[in-house]
Amino acid sequence: MEVEEMGSCSSVNRRRKSLDVLNDSYEANEVSCRHSIDSEIPDQTVVNLFPKSENFIQYEDGTRSPKALVDLCVENVCRNITDFASEIPKGLPQELVHKIIKTLIDKSALNTNTLKNLQQCFGETSELSLHTSRGVTDEWLKKLSGKDYNHSSQNFLDADGNHSCSSSGSSFHSAVSTSVFLPMLNIGDKNICDASYSSAFSHPIIAVPNNTDSSMSQMRVLDLRNSLKLTDEGLLHLHALPLLETLRLDHCHSITGYGLEAFTYSPLLQTLTLSECRCLNDIAMTKVANLQNLSTLTLDGCRCLSDISLKYIGRLLNLRKLDLSNVDLLTDEGINYLGSLSCLMELYIGRCRRITDEGLKTLVNQAGRKENLHTLSLSRCQIGDEGVLYLARLEALRHLDLNGCTEIRSIVLGETLSELEHIETLDVSYCPGIFSSSWQGKINNLKYLDLCYSGVKDVHLSRVTSLPMLEELNLDSCMVGDWSIGHLADNNVTPNLTCLNLADCDVSDEGMVHLPKFKTLQSLSLFYNNITNVGLSHLSGLTSLLHLNLDSRDISDEGMYHLRNLPLKSLDIFSGRITDIGVVHICKIKTLESLELCGGSIGDLGCSQISHHLHNLTSLNLAQNELITNSGASCLASLSKLKSLNLSHTGVSASVIRKFGGLKELQSLAMYSTRGIHKLKKLKNIQHEMPNLRCLRIDGIPESDGTIANSSDSSSDDDASMSSDRSQFEDSDLSIRSNEGGDMQLNY
Repeated sequence: MEVEEMGSCSSVNRRRKSLDVLNDSYEANEVSCRHSIDSEIPDQTVVNLFPKSENFIQYEDGTRSPKALVDLCVENVCRNITDFASEIPKGLPQELVHKIIKTLIDKSALNTNTLKNLQQCFGETSELSLHTSRGVTDEWLKKLSGKDYNHSSQNFLDADGNHSCSSSGSSFHSAVSTSVFLPMLNIGDKNICDASYSSAFSHPIIAVPNNTDSSMSQMRVLDLRNSLKLTDEGLLHLHALPLLETLRLDHCHSITGYGLEAFTYSPLLQTLTLSECRCLNDIAMTKVANLQNLSTLTLDGCRCLSDISLKYIGRLLNLRKLDLSNVDLLTDEGINYLGSLSCLMELYIGRCRRITDEGLKTLVNQAGRKENLHTLSLSRCQIGDEGVLYLARLEALRHLDLNGCTEIRSIVLGETLSELEHIETLDVSYCPGIFSSSWQGKINNLKYLDLCYSGVKDVHLSRVTSLPMLEELNLDSCMVGDWSIGHLADNNVTPNLTCLNLADCDVSDEGMVHLPKFKTLQSLSLFYNNITNVGLSHLSGLTSLLHLNLDSRDISDEGMYHLRNLPLKSLDIFSGRITDIGVVHICKIKTLESLELCGGSIGDLGCSQISHHLHNLTSLNLAQNELITNSGASCLASLSKLKSLNLSHTGVSASVIRKFGGLKELQSLAMYSTRGIHKLKKLKNIQHEMPNLRCLRIDGIPESDGTIANSSDSSSDDDASMSSDRSQFEDSDLSIRSNEGGDMQLNY
């Protein structure tokens, strides 16, 4: 079960958004936009990504030496590949081919022309990842496949996987008028014929060529995540991948599913991920049902799927992991179709709000559940005490998610936990009063416990005397304070604790005294507590601390002095009174990779210090530091590893964006409330200089100037890889959405 890092918890994000809206510089009539950048990079940018000045290795003493000859040759090929008059020929050493392809991918230098000239190079390539490449389209896959199709003789697969022949058809959208009829299903108190769903999606039976010869015939792993423009027609070019084992299509928002027909010719396919493919429909599962070796299927966020899909998923007898989270239309009736999946080990049905105790009863009584199911997510399902008691039958269960199951009583869950001897992770966040009865002795093997927003009090924790295996504890927004920290630390209740979230609790400097006793602590969140510089002095003893989150107006430069020797990788200080002097102390932490210093008094000198000393930064947030000007922001352009930069509500103007052209790794740039942004000309050129840029957050731009893409048909949802903003999209598919801070989300 994946656990979200404390620093990105939704409660903190919500508070910060509300503060952003209240910022004085945020004009009431401004519209904030998040622009999708998904057009492929032009040929000239490919050349610029391989400057000849990088032919040398620079050393710290100022000397340099030329790179290895093979590296120089590879980079020269990559630099000039768009100018080649013909394709790179076959016969090159495969190691060299792999190096060329990897270099182009690492530099985000792939486009239609580079792929065309690489067509002959993919014959022996076993793994290809395009999830960081911009502008992946159907044309890309056509180039990758290496040939056009002969449509004179084709095979057809109907919805049940049966073959039928056709001698005509000019394209994959063959003019086959026969509807795909599926059997009758009983859902609730209604009889629903699948044919009605078929007419709603109205795709013809799809033709797939006999010929399986392809320049990608050796491919085993293919990653096409975040390809917003990719459609089913593009997928049909991938029909000749007989050795394919892993296929990732997450966040390919234009796929409906009929293109999955191509992979019925990939008999070795074991892993298929389709998370957030929101147009995917039940017809798609008729194609997936033919993949009999599939062991992992991820459909998280595919909201058009219904119980009908579960019927076809039930044919995948080798399935070990199934993720159906956020598939809203699933009901208790659909759970019946999973009965044939006796080997299932992981099942995620969180936020399927139509699943109740009755569905859970059906699930636990199915063959193999008792012995095999070790991970179960039921977050936000309509589960009560009756359903929780059924869980006791799952003897192999190790990971359980009951987030937001508000009808569960503490004493009943305690009874079930006493039967689940192997339970290791438990999420009961947003379950008020869930920890009110004693679970002592019932959760001795627990390694992860999430109790955020569950109303835990000091008196509840007093009943816990030993959690010997616990490594992560989340008490965000619970009514606990200094006494609880003292109890856990002084009595050695959690000797192996590595992660502790005390955000929005009642911790003061008195409680901070106990923290150094957690010798193994690596992650600590103290957002929204009553901590001063005095309290921070106690953190200097946490020699294993890697991640620290703080938020207090009582924290200043003096407190930063106490942090300078910690081996931190990430530091987040929100609304502290930090100035350039404090930044000098922070810059002693050379290990920092992520730094957030929002809402302080940092200026240009602080920016200069950061640019000179924190070379490992990949994420930097200096929002709401109004003393920062273009001069200071320009210094940040030397941080070549940056992937995320936020300068919203600072004193910079729009012209500084041109200084960031050298940030080749930058994926996200936030410049809300930036002066002159609406006057900035040639906004589209930004994408050419920063090939990895996928998301630009700005405001005040007329709608006609907002599209940063080469065509108007780009997908409506940008920056799918930014999972921290995913909650903004969950409840609507409209092209214009309001987020929690009141900004408008414009999609192009």
